[in-house]
Amino acid sequence: MADPDARRVGLLNPASKFYRYLVLAFVASLSFGCYFAYDIVSAIVPSLIEELQAARQTVGTFFTMYSLAAVLAVLIGGVLVDELGTRKASLLFSCLVLAGAIIVWKARSIPVFFVGRFIFGAGSEPLIVAQSAMLARWFRNRELAFSFGVTLTISRLGSLFAFNTGELISSYFGGFRYALLAAVLACGLSLLGNVFYVILDKQGEKVLKLKNEKKKKKINIKEIK
Repeated sequence: MADPDARRVGLLNPASKFYRYLVLAFVASLSFGCYFAYDIVSAIVPSLIEELQAARQTVGTFFTMYSLAAVLAVLIGGVLVDELGTRKASLLFSCLVLAGAIIVWKARSIPVFFVGRFIFGAGSEPLIVAQSAMLARWFRNRELAFSFGVTLTISRLGSLFAFNTGELISSYFGGFRYALLAAVLACGLSLLGNVFYVILDKQGEKVLKLKNEKKKKKINIKEIK
């Protein structure tokens, strides 16, 4: 049964549909920056090749570094979500995503680009795992499929904006780094959405009797194996 004090909160009653949809909006925003920053590289390939004097194979390696990091990190990320909870784990992954995007934006050499994409991948894919856990936490008993549909739609909008604005930004401002800066800003907005999710989740945890994420468990190596 919901906490009687929650009735006084009005629209910010964690048991209300408005509150759940507000949570959904912030959860869905987490992957917008990831998809935008991932696909912006594809959108500005001509500029990258021209300004960096890089081979097309080198640009392809940007995606290889991302995928390599994702393969290594996604399983560990799932364990961290279970052990740390969605709040702490998602903030960790969001910070990695933003850090990776910043490194790529600031990079002045190909190896540093690779490092940035690796860090970005190490945060991006586990963040999507955390995002799924958030949806299950809030929509387990109702509208779960709808919540996943909304999240995927927002994610794909990130790709859509990247492909349709990457070269426009580069040509308008006079360099591909401005497109990479746009990716940094998108990842920053996603991190901000994550912060708002943490605030709303903490408020709703007691009222809706969600699993207490403050309880700490030791990570069992046998379980990971």
